[in-house]
Formats: sequence, C-alpha cells, structure tokens
Amino acid sequence: MKNKMLKKVVIILERKIPKGEMDAFRKMLKEEAIDSLWYIAENESSIGVDANTNEFKIEEILAELAEENGKRRKNYGTLFISNDPEICRLAIEGGCSCIAYLGMRMKDDNFDGIRYAVESLENIDGIYLDRICRRYAGLPWEILRTERCIVREMTTEDVDSFYEIYKDPSITAYMEGLYPAKEQEVEYIKKYIKNIYGFFEYGLWSIQEKKSGKIIGRAGISWREETGMVELGYVIAKSYQRQGYAFEVCSAILQYAKEELGIEQVAAYIKEENNASKALCQKLQFKKKGKKLVRNRWYEEWLKI
Repeated sequence: MKNKMLKKVVIILERKIPKGEMDAFRKMLKEEAIDSLWYIAENESSIGVDANTNEFKIEEILAELAEENGKRRKNYGTLFISNDPEICRLAIEGGCSCIAYLGMRMKDDNFDGIRYAVESLENIDGIYLDRICRRYAGLPWEILRTERCIVREMTTEDVDSFYEIYKDPSITAYMEGLYPAKEQEVEYIKKYIKNIYGFFEYGLWSIQEKKSGKIIGRAGISWREETGMVELGYVIAKSYQRQGYAFEVCSAILQYAKEELGIEQVAAYIKEENNASKALCQKLQFKKKGKKLVRNRWYEEWLKI
C-alpha cells in the first residue's frame, strides 16, 4: 500500500472465533506487515482476559498508544476491532479508528455510532483497513492509478483547481457548472464527502496527473435515483483534452466498478449534440439504447453491460 496510514490493529473479542477465520486474518496481517495486538477471551465468563490469561484494561491500552504517538494527538492509524460496543466507543473516544465485529453479536448489543462493521474477518485486506482509518481521519481514499493519473476522492483543497477547469465555457456546454461562490462549492464538497463517499463509498473523484501533481479533471460513477442506474461521468480540463486522458481514466473506473464494487451495468446520459462524449462511449464499448428523460431534459442513454 502506498502512503499507508494504518499502523496497528488491536483485536479485542469476547470469545474465540473460528480457527480458519482467525488464521486467515493473522496471515493477511503478517503478509502486509501490519502490527497487531490480540485480546481474546477463552469463554464468555473470562471477558477482559486475553489468550495468555493476562488481564487488560482498554483505558491502559489507549493510554499506552497515546504515549507512543504523542499526548492529545489523534491516533487514527490504530484500528480497533471488537464485538463489545463499549470497547468500540472507548476506542473512538480515544481518537482511534474502529470496526464492530458482528460475528458473535448478542441480541442486546448496541453499536449505534460505530461507522463500520463486519460479519467476519475473512477476505479483509490491508487496503480496506487502511481506508477505514483514512475515513475516520477525514482523509481522501486513493481509488486507483493509471499510467498517467491518480484517481482519488475529492477534497476541499481541490476547489480552486475545479474553478480553473470550469472557467472555460466549453466545459459547461453539456453539464452543470460550479456554485457562483467558492464558499458554496466548499460546503457542497464537504457534504458530498460525508453523505456520498460515506454512504456509497463511490462517487465523482478527482483526477490528478502523476507527473505534475495537478488536478486535471473529475470522473467517477454516481447513483441516479430517477433512472435507477449507476452513471458514469467525467470532465477533463481543456488543455488536457484530445490526449487520451478521458479514455484512460474512465476505462479504469469501469474496471474498478465491476471488479471491486460488483457493479455490472453502468449508464451514460449524453446530450444529442455532445459528439465527443458519444465517441468516448463507443470507444468504451457502451451501446446506445434510446432516449431517457432526466431532470426534465431528454438525453441519449448509453449502457455498458
């Protein structure tokens, strides 16, 4: 993993989990060089005791981790995994990241306020764990890399670049522009990060050119309620058009949607006069299916199956 935030995983469980599940998770942590601490009770009556029968207190663990990382500093790089709601809440209050483990959930467990949960530790990798740490810290996820670009979640720091891109009249010929005031766009991006990335874990992403580090556009997939479809969208800065960036990024996004998100069908809604986008869809092997009324306007509907 590049620029890995995750530093340590602390697993606190009230009783042993299936051996295959535990072995697979331990193997993944070892292969990805992720430090871990395990506290697993032998049975329900020995909650608070690890496999070596050493008593522990969550407050002491948090205090020790805080000492390692500097007093009063957030420690989102430490990720707790527990089936105890109180331990989860204490970990979050202590400035750490946290996942609720539901594989042995009791009827009266209440994980309200815990943002992430898993039924099993199998099939979890370090990228997923690192992304959870980044979400708690409010940092963007890197989605993918192409030959020339990095596709990552938007940040409010990208807004100036967006205004630079969108100031060319040709950019908004077939799409909506930005808010008139920068402050409005910043607030929109903040809400988008919280409500769209935080819920769907996909959306419209920033495109950063590797060589220059510049934001050269946006692209991604979005759920469109009125059509019941996931929609592909993109914009490339005028000075970077006709250089293959749109095809390079969009083809990688479509592959990511299928392989990582399990999204089998993606649509594109294009104004009839937008020949450039229609040519791109043909190159991406979309098929024109007809016309669709979207936001009280008629668009050509193209589908990638």
